[in-house]
Amino acid sequence: ASLSSDETQKGIETLKYYGVNCLRLTAYLKDAVMVKSNGEMSYGYLNHVEETRARMDELIEWCVELGLYVIVDWHLLATDGLMSGHIDEAKAFFEYFASKYKNCDNVIYEICNEPFGNDETLDTYMPCVKECYNIIRQYNATAIIVTGMKYDWTRDDMLNAFNTNGLTDMFMSNHGYIGKMTDGDWVDEAYRQQVEKYPIFCTEWGNSESTGDGQTNDSLAKNLLNTYHKYCIPHCFWKFTNQNMTCSALKYSDAS
Repeated sequence: ASLSSDETQKGIETLKYYGVNCLRLTAYLKDAVMVKSNGEMSYGYLNHVEETRARMDELIEWCVELGLYVIVDWHLLATDGLMSGHIDEAKAFFEYFASKYKNCDNVIYEICNEPFGNDETLDTYMPCVKECYNIIRQYNATAIIVTGMKYDWTRDDMLNAFNTNGLTDMFMSNHGYIGKMTDGDWVDEAYRQQVEKYPIFCTEWGNSESTGDGQTNDSLAKNLLNTYHKYCIPHCFWKFTNQNMTCSALKYSDAS
């Protein structure tokens, strides 16, 4: 069921009450049916540019007023193809938000959350990241910038690509889902080895499968959170929604 603006604003205020200090605003590119919300439609950015910008502006303003950070996320899915296939739209997206919020330190930019297209390589991806990065840096020299990586790219390769392209002040995104983990000690050791070498920002973690469903494991979730806190890894829970899913931060209510 859709939430009204008043309900959404109250929900964000409740998140702050419970200690949340960051909200990620995701711009998916294409329209999609949200099967977990009784067939509700999720409207994609490419077909609804002005409406998406207006809604994100509203949410950003609420978060800034509450003193929260906001991640502005250009969210490319595997079905969307290569980053280069949407680079003009991506540049316009970051131009709009970076210029509008150039004096706002609350806004964090995620250039591409999930570059999972089958043919995407670092050679096709990083030039696009750099173009978006340059737009953001034109307006804000100190804004936090994050970019995603494919599962088959190593962090060493990603770091080399950062250095080659002069992107030495960016975070690599990380996703952590309990459904993919089996041992809390392994989680801690894996992150310990990574944070010593790589700049990591976990833009998605959840007590579920990465699909948002599946079984939960509170013990592993606590281990993962403790690890994030231990190594000072920024992290965002997925997701703030009332969809009927394991990962939902709000209780689902059928409007009928």
